[in-house]
Amino acid sequence: MSSGSHIVRVPIELLLIITEFLPRPADLNCLARTNRQFYQVLNSSLYKQNVTEHQNGQSEGSALFWAAKNGQAGAAKKSLAEGANIQGCSRERETPLLWAAQYGHNAVIEVLLADDGVDPNWSNRWGETPLAVVASRGNTEAVQLLLAVKNISPDLENVRRETPLCLAACFGHENIVEALLATKEVEVDHRNWRDETPLCLAARNGHQATVRLLLASKRVNPQHKASTEETPLSLAAAGGHIEVLHLLLTTHEIETSPRNYWGETPLSLAADGGHSAVVKLLLATDGVEPYTQNITGDTPLSLAEWNGHATVVRLLRDARSVDSRFLDSSELTPLALPE
Repeated sequence: MSSGSHIVRVPIELLLIITEFLPRPADLNCLARTNRQFYQVLNSSLYKQNVTEHQNGQSEGSALFWAAKNGQAGAAKKSLAEGANIQGCSRERETPLLWAAQYGHNAVIEVLLADDGVDPNWSNRWGETPLAVVASRGNTEAVQLLLAVKNISPDLENVRRETPLCLAACFGHENIVEALLATKEVEVDHRNWRDETPLCLAARNGHQATVRLLLASKRVNPQHKASTEETPLSLAAAGGHIEVLHLLLTTHEIETSPRNYWGETPLSLAADGGHSAVVKLLLATDGVEPYTQNITGDTPLSLAEWNGHATVVRLLRDARSVDSRFLDSSELTPLALPE
């Protein structure tokens, strides 16, 4: 009979006693991997030893953090069953739940949320909560799991004063925006560190569906001005987002020529960026002033000329409301500017 056969015959009680003399996790792991029977018997001892090892020290090397990072829901359950600290933190104040959120492992998120000791509102050193993380990444399933938790706070802000709604709106995750709005517990016009609201962020980035959802909530100010005095209309015009611009113009009666900090109107911004379709739409809109000057004295036409946007120049020159006698900062009329 081989020596391998003898070790298989070791009674379970004796095997467990042997483990008490194996202080290193690597030694216990080697023994557990000897055969299937040993693994089944010693698996819980491995988790228990891991829990003990990380009980008072840094937690991010624990089996629970490993499970959160690698999407191993079964390992997370076993680790918790052996007493792992579900609120253990990494160097960045991140818990296993935050790690699972960052790596997009929804099965692990579900396991962790089922534990009574979990804090779903815990934030890392940057003020990011699990909900903020999954909202910014567009993980709709994880957002729904977190919103279903009884003590969730869906409107917490990070160090940049961004809430989950701000982040979801910024990246155009309309399903998540809709879910957050449905809670009735979020400030729809919350301002981030630049005084931008979710509507401003969605308009800046051209997220039409998100803009529509926010406007339909009837809880937003479509003429809100950010720290640079730019409105959602200004931001959409600057980015050339004609669908968003059209939506803003047709959904609400808003000021069509608001000026930002530099005296630029939506038409000025669109002309400067060469967005001809936006310029055409604005020129056809009542109340748009086509020859306003910014703080340096430039008009939409002069900006388009200097930047070589020929199509925009033609649109502005053809507009009946263009005053060919209006001077810009160079003392030249728009029509006299160099071709």
